[in-house]
Amino acid sequence: MPHHITVSDYNAEWPIKFYRESQAISAILTDNCIEIYHIGSTSVNGLSAKLIIDIMVVVKNLGAVDYTRDKFSALGYEWLGENSGWRADCRFLYWSSLLHEVLIN
Repeated sequence: MPHHITVSDYNAEWPIKFYRESQAISAILTDNCIEIYHIGSTSVNGLSAKLIIDIMVVVKNLGAVDYTRDKFSALGYEWLGENSGWRADCRFLYWSSLLHEVLIN
């Protein structure tokens, strides 16, 4: 079955939605959170984009994120798994909801 992707004209609400979601993520990760970035097409002012806000989170201790799964689930995120990077010290955790995709490394 083909996968359908909807692309929309730029929406000035996207940065605001990112900010709100980044605040919720920061509250979950507390002092483990180093930085949260708005990435992907919705982060580019004026660019048409798919309707999912992509978020990249950098943390101090990736292993500690495992203890926050229930809190992410409470926000509507689904655990999509882990992918080890090409370097031994590089690991990515994937979370997804209907409106956001989060990459934690």
